[in-house]
Amino acid sequence: MTASDGSEIDIPFELTDEEKVIIQFPVTSFILGRSGTGKTTVLTMKLIQKEQQSLIASQGLHLDGDDLSGLDEKDIVPLKDAGEGFVKQVFITVSPKLCSAIKNHISGLKRFGSGDVSDQPSILHMHDIIDDQEEFTDIPDNFSNLPHEHYPLTITYRKFLMMLDGTCRTSFLDVFYGELQSSIDRGHSNSRALQTFIESKEVTYEKFAATYWPRFNADLTKNLDASTVFTEIVSHIKGRYQASSPYISKLGRQDYVILSDKRFSSLNSEKRDRIYNIFVDYESMKSTAREFDLSDFVNSLHTSLVSEGYNGDLLDFVYIDEVQDLTMTQIALLKYVCRNFKEGFLFAGDTAQTIARGIDFRENKSNSLICFNLLKISAHIVASFTWHKVS
Repeated sequence: MTASDGSEIDIPFELTDEEKVIIQFPVTSFILGRSGTGKTTVLTMKLIQKEQQSLIASQGLHLDGDDLSGLDEKDIVPLKDAGEGFVKQVFITVSPKLCSAIKNHISGLKRFGSGDVSDQPSILHMHDIIDDQEEFTDIPDNFSNLPHEHYPLTITYRKFLMMLDGTCRTSFLDVFYGELQSSIDRGHSNSRALQTFIESKEVTYEKFAATYWPRFNADLTKNLDASTVFTEIVSHIKGRYQASSPYISKLGRQDYVILSDKRFSSLNSEKRDRIYNIFVDYESMKSTAREFDLSDFVNSLHTSLVSEGYNGDLLDFVYIDEVQDLTMTQIALLKYVCRNFKEGFLFAGDTAQTIARGIDFRENKSNSLICFNLLKISAHIVASFTWHKVS
């Protein structure tokens, strides 16, 4: 680890040789490993490495790659040549609990790197989060001219969506909280009224199973369960990224039914046709109730960002933990905020462990879609896109 003065210091915990290789790896990568194999440690240490390199460069030191040894007068450059900018990094998780632990861990590592050894960081410490919005009360709900002190950002994916929405000229949520708009400041996340309203309007799996599922025709739901159907709706019908028509918010019936021919499919065409009928009924019920699900939010953001463009801060590096808990269209939103496709993305996940209900993440699918469709990475860059499997 590099201190703020360019000297090397020993971190207060041990990295494996495998972790060191991945941290030093220079291009966009995907880390695949089971729980406890060090994926999150690699992501946090990579982020800290970039922070330290940026800080040292801003102080007038010229770094040759990652080698910080042997500094002499020829390595000193005028401060104006080092640039006045700072590195903009974002660490995104799905779990609020993990997000809070990572945020505290990164803060500890930054203090340690600046010379404060009073509270040496070690491993991640998970603690209970009662209200995840309380973690972000100081962070605006937009990416426009975000102050330096907010970086590196450590946020949940839901906070990421709120910030993207706040950056767009037209908010997806306007239609839902029009009656509250006069009393809500969209620029700040500490609006308890807004958060409560969103929670009352969002269709989660729990609400789908309890409120919507019993109302579907019994002939349609026969030999099907709510979890399977919700997963098909969220991950495939509404969450499947289509290369030919990437901004259509749903998969057509025919295109969905023929997925039964795919090798990974466990649903025949007859069941898929019934699931699609359930989907049609679900969308009608949801519209009548003036409710929405996360896929509606995500697809609306794609539409807005394509029509309006993205006018917020462009990020230099994005770190995604628990990527298996995101749909393909959710992952695809990252391409608007970071154009550093060759080096700027580090994904980590465990395809054998999906926490979020309704998510069907497949290793082979993520490999091709993240490279080509989601991030629009060109062919010569894809050659260097690397999978790291940790054990």
